[in-house]
Amino acid sequence: MARFLFDTTLTPAPLTVAANNQLVLALGATTIVYLTSSLGGTVSIISLTAATGNVDGMVVCFSNISPASQIFGFDNESPTEPVLTARFRSNATISIVQYGAVWYRWSAASQRWQAMSKV
Repeated sequence: MARFLFDTTLTPAPLTVAANNQLVLALGATTIVYLTSSLGGTVSIISLTAATGNVDGMVVCFSNISPASQIFGFDNESPTEPVLTARFRSNATISIVQYGAVWYRWSAASQRWQAMSKV
């Protein structure tokens, strides 16, 4: 358990839809989210909302713990997501493969989840 860095650890139910996933999660100030799916190929995630509301400075790390064939793609400014404050902002869609991770920080100034790093 990664409690030294994260105050919240989440393992939501496996994603079962390949496109336009909108995540609403009980985020803490710093959260790690372990993503899984058995769909294969790429599963797109278009938005993230904290269940109690986004707070400036919240940090979330998404980690792909699925089988090797599973990729998660975080869409940049997805026009499919009508709630602007739930969108991800980066220079392009960010994809993570098995054991990969991507970090986002919610910015009150931009009203978006800003990409910080991908590993």
